[in-house]
Amino acid sequence: MARLEETRIATVEARIGAELELGRHGMLLPELKVLVSQHPPARALHAHLMTALYRDGQQAVALGVYRDLRRCTSTS
Repeated sequence: MARLEETRIATVEARIGAELELGRHGMLLPELKVLVSQHPPARALHAHLMTALYRDGQQAVALGVYRDLRRCTSTS
């Protein structure tokens, strides 16, 4: 079951990456915030969230996501 979840998350990450390439950052923000909170170890989701925030003009918030991720990964 864990393997299936990993595959699902990888597929979601790929879809979101494609949508970011299409410039859909604004519509992805709510979904990305939920996904990051549900899957804290998924670094690609964090990267997508930071990209979407940056492109939405929320650079300070994007940096906050980065700091939170670094804090989380440095303590584990």
